[in-house]
Amino acid sequence: MGLLVYPPDDHKTDSKTIFFIGSADEFCTINDKPVTLSESGNFAHVINLELGDNTFSINLDGKTIQRKIQAEYSAQELPVAYARPYQAFSAPSVKSENILRSVLVSKNLISIPLNINPYYRCDLESPYRAVLSLGDMKLDLDWIYYEDDFGIEIKPLDSPCFFEVIFLNPVRDLIASWRANELRIEISYISYVELPPVKSHTCSNPMIVIDPGHGGSQLGATSPKGVFEKDLNLKAAFKLREELKHLGIKSQLTRQDDSLVTLDERVELSKESDIFLSLHHNALPDGQDPNSVRGFSVHYYHSNSHNFCLEIAHHLKKHLDLPFAGFYRQNLKVLRDNSRPLAVLIELGYLINPDESDLISSEMFQDKSAKLIANFLFEFINRE
Repeated sequence: MGLLVYPPDDHKTDSKTIFFIGSADEFCTINDKPVTLSESGNFAHVINLELGDNTFSINLDGKTIQRKIQAEYSAQELPVAYARPYQAFSAPSVKSENILRSVLVSKNLISIPLNINPYYRCDLESPYRAVLSLGDMKLDLDWIYYEDDFGIEIKPLDSPCFFEVIFLNPVRDLIASWRANELRIEISYISYVELPPVKSHTCSNPMIVIDPGHGGSQLGATSPKGVFEKDLNLKAAFKLREELKHLGIKSQLTRQDDSLVTLDERVELSKESDIFLSLHHNALPDGQDPNSVRGFSVHYYHSNSHNFCLEIAHHLKKHLDLPFAGFYRQNLKVLRDNSRPLAVLIELGYLINPDESDLISSEMFQDKSAKLIANFLFEFINRE
């Protein structure tokens, strides 16, 4: 029998779109229109919304389910979700102001979504270093999204809206411009080479804390077939612990069962560790399309974990049968409050993607990802 896992009834959103996540044995329709099913019967169907109440009738294998979605005005003119701007219902009375929420980095471009043209300066002080000043605006920087490892690191400085930009390849010029609600800094290089995996220091007999995200009443994401992220995170943590044990590496878990562990408790349990790994499986906020996003991502906060984060990304890109969804400097408490250990959060694929969810929920994938992470940690620890 079919299953609808998202959205809940009476859901409220400021997004102009909503996605329906679920699975069916034979067919699914929404307001009498057929929904495309994956080979395994999963679906993620995106529908446009109208401002106000939206009513949907979902037919899953002959069973009818009703959902009411309320679309309301956004509090922000240009909302950002998971680092990227999305289309929302902006109220006419919303004040145009700049709130710096995310920075997106690719090989030849740094882009910053903003509401209005800011005062800005971007000074290239050497071929390997620039200073970016964004003037007077509110700072609520949750994400720096790196599309891939292009040898760029952006470091917030002590002064508000000042950033140091470090390049591992020598830069010839930076050209800043403003267009379509985006400050764009185009990068041209003197020479550019693909960078090998970065080097890092060797840990001696480390303690590794493995953090299975969510738990208890905090379900996390839900797959189209009803698999809860909290359960998948715990299974992944158990498998990683066993792999590390076989390699002679000490580890402990922040939770051993389906219990609710607060973020403060998770941080406290990791204080004496050398390496902190938080394991998750990804979802998306409203306004995105689950069909178009796949793959694993890795996340850090403090600069001392930047290279470690990159190394894990390199290793998983080489061996894991998933696309690479980028790495992030992300303002998450379990990373932000873990300044001493090397602290990284790994999203092992998108649980709401119709094609990816069954793969990452499988025993084969869980076994392989645990071995890959454990082998990386063994090599990292024993590097000469």
